[in-house]
Amino acid sequence: MKKALAIILALVAVSAFAQEYSFTGDASVTWGLNLNTNMHGFNNASNFELTIPMVSGSESKGGEGTYGMISATGFNLDIIDGAFDWTDATMAAKIISGPLFLGIYSAPSLKYTNAQQIAPFAASSYTATSAVAPAVTTKGGITLGYDSDMIDVSFKLASKGDWGVTAATAAGAATIVYGPADAAYTEAEAIAAGLIDPTDGAVWAGGDGAVAAGQLVGTVTAGAAAVPASASDQYAFGLDLVVTPLDIVTITAGMFYDIQTKYLGLTGKVAATPIENLSLTLALDALKIDTADLKFDVYGKVAYSFMEAKDSVAFETYFTPLTTTTKRLDLGVKFTDAEGFVPGLGFTLAAYAYDMLASPANDPQKVSVAESVWFKAMLDDVNYVKPYQKAYYDLVGKDLYFNFGVEAVLIPNTTFTLDYAAGTPATNDNTNIAGAVNAFAEDKGILKFTTKIAF
Repeated sequence: MKKALAIILALVAVSAFAQEYSFTGDASVTWGLNLNTNMHGFNNASNFELTIPMVSGSESKGGEGTYGMISATGFNLDIIDGAFDWTDATMAAKIISGPLFLGIYSAPSLKYTNAQQIAPFAASSYTATSAVAPAVTTKGGITLGYDSDMIDVSFKLASKGDWGVTAATAAGAATIVYGPADAAYTEAEAIAAGLIDPTDGAVWAGGDGAVAAGQLVGTVTAGAAAVPASASDQYAFGLDLVVTPLDIVTITAGMFYDIQTKYLGLTGKVAATPIENLSLTLALDALKIDTADLKFDVYGKVAYSFMEAKDSVAFETYFTPLTTTTKRLDLGVKFTDAEGFVPGLGFTLAAYAYDMLASPANDPQKVSVAESVWFKAMLDDVNYVKPYQKAYYDLVGKDLYFNFGVEAVLIPNTTFTLDYAAGTPATNDNTNIAGAVNAFAEDKGILKFTTKIAF
């Protein structure tokens, strides 16, 4: 009785301010065949949500003249499948005086990633990383800024810890086991048995007595890592600037400095649209730690769109001197047609050249190409059949990633997909095109058929 009463009271409370509920979801069944192992079977998946909106919106509390302001933008409180769900708002807490403000809500961000490597669109596992990514972890701080239509500037002061002090912990000793599989030795016994050279600590080959060098005998298990004392008295500061001298140009610049480690981070970015449909981007990240050499990377992009912005061509470049003698230069060009020429037909073509300044020069030059094509044939206003295909090919390693399929909506709320994929796209490790698994030759692929109902 008490439980029933509690449910009734909860429903009454919800109905007092809840909005109209919504029910969404999807369910699918996929049959797959691994052509490498000949293993096959079904996989069922589903996702359903009953959402009862309760509170939604944005709030800001402040004043006039010089005042304190706190705001929450984009918050939502719902009941989803019987449980409360809170979507975090974008929070801000500031002291405002005209164009000046003092932000106190969260720790200032001291991290720059404006210069990014070029990631081929057709290779989902090929990640766009940055060889130089200046960053300092902060615990708390304040931001003093000035906002205007043309110039935004902010000074950041952050601490890397707070007043809670944690003592340093020394690193744990490594555990070393010497000997063949059927025996184990202490370090002294291993030295006496001739299994280890006491002069340099080199581990020699297995078996009793002196043996030839070059074979690993034992295993080394590292101890717990050292934990430094909390950074309760360490600070960093930064300065960020955004200037919009014209509607077609935005200039971004920033720097931060970690006082204790002498870590200097720098960034700069210029984005311009000198004429309609033409966009230019140039970005740089740099860092210098104490007496170490300055490291930096640069990214540039020129893009032009046409055919009512349905088509575009883009040129990208990435440069960084990995060492004082090794420099990396990557180039990429990409053309995209999103049904600009033929209704329903789209395709993308791209070519990439990597590590063009290698010394000695790469022979042959590292080059890869990528492409995708699709055609969406509408059967009526809702139903359609859409064949698609995409591939990524490393011309040097001769590694291929290949994907082909057909997607079709033939009855309301239901999508049928036949998909085949083989090969693993290369991953970018900053120095080479590596990690690929060649389609067909090394990977026969996986064939899947999926039926999905969604509403």
